[in-house]
Amino acid sequence: MNAGKGDRQHVGGVETAYRFLGPERLIEDFKAAVRAARKEGRKEGRTMKKESKEALQLHIGETIDDMGRRFVDAWHRAERGELTAENAERHVGFETFETFAEIMPPKRLELLRHVHRHPARSIRALAAALGRDYRRVHADVEALAGAGLLDRDEQGLHADYRTVKMETTIAL
Repeated sequence: MNAGKGDRQHVGGVETAYRFLGPERLIEDFKAAVRAARKEGRKEGRTMKKESKEALQLHIGETIDDMGRRFVDAWHRAERGELTAENAERHVGFETFETFAEIMPPKRLELLRHVHRHPARSIRALAAALGRDYRRVHADVEALAGAGLLDRDEQGLHADYRTVKMETTIAL
């Protein structure tokens, strides 16, 4: 919480005012922001923060309501002091298994494993290290960064988490 600054929100690295009208409205605003980010989709790579190198938690078959509940739970744990920058959690959700499978074919998993072990300064350097075509590696990096599975910044490409934990729900 930002003492003295009032209610604030951070979107895309930009801090703006936010009028808190209660947890229900916060959840609705969160869902709207998720929908907007999904529409933006893979146009811009999202970056993951590097404060924690713990597990990345993947949720497959997750609804926006599920994400909202997890967000509110994390909010309350942070208010109680149970969730801090030192033990921050990373979550990435996919609505369906098919969506996840589209983002994570074998070549992308290979790329992600390589970047986890050997961060790359650039996409060109990564393509050379993998012995793959630059354009295909670029497309894979865009997809993985857009899904929140790969971090891109001025240092290069990173996958700064030790393990990936998956929770899967498949609707039949």
